[in-house]
Amino acid sequence: MILEAVDIHKSVFMGDREIRILSGISLAVSAGDSIAITGPSGSGKTTLLGILAGLDLPGSGIVRLLGQPFSEMDENARALMRNGKVGFVFQSFHLLANLTALENVSLALEVVPGSRDIRQRSQHALSMVGLADRAEHLPSQLSGGEQQRVALARAMVINPAVLFADEPTGNLDHGTSEMVIEMLFSLCRETGATLVLVSHDTRLADRCDSRFRIEAGKFVSGS
Repeated sequence: MILEAVDIHKSVFMGDREIRILSGISLAVSAGDSIAITGPSGSGKTTLLGILAGLDLPGSGIVRLLGQPFSEMDENARALMRNGKVGFVFQSFHLLANLTALENVSLALEVVPGSRDIRQRSQHALSMVGLADRAEHLPSQLSGGEQQRVALARAMVINPAVLFADEPTGNLDHGTSEMVIEMLFSLCRETGATLVLVSHDTRLADRCDSRFRIEAGKFVSGS
């Protein structure tokens, strides 16, 4: 298993009141697989994705990434483990406004110790998403679909073992969504990256090897 979650619980407190977000979530993902986590707003799916990616910690339970006890590491150790192994694509792109497309992609490599040929690898990543001619453009000069393709290039330039995607087509129109979906799965297939995504988009979820539906913090179905 490249990624495993065992009996994940998560709560937050509002005063003396405990609000349960996740209640006993378990899953296992094999290398190269793609899984979709679906469910209504407020069901806990984005919280779960954050815990799987090490951006948040469970209240109890354990997450293992690449065989390591990921959720038991401190913040610095989790960040070091993510570098070069984990990619992210978010609904709102998260590009730095003052950096060009090429610089945004290069940034993902610059934080990985020992990275070489950063500019060339970043240019190649932009070429893979069809944006070689937009390398020197700022995010404000790109359409929403182009910005998401830059974000995808940034995530894939490190050749991640696991790619986490949170509503990657949520801010895109139908036609642009189709293009991004095709690129997302094509790049994961070509590189062997494992894909874990959260989405309301049934077209996106239907492309995955497995689907898990979460409601009120619990899996109610999975295949």
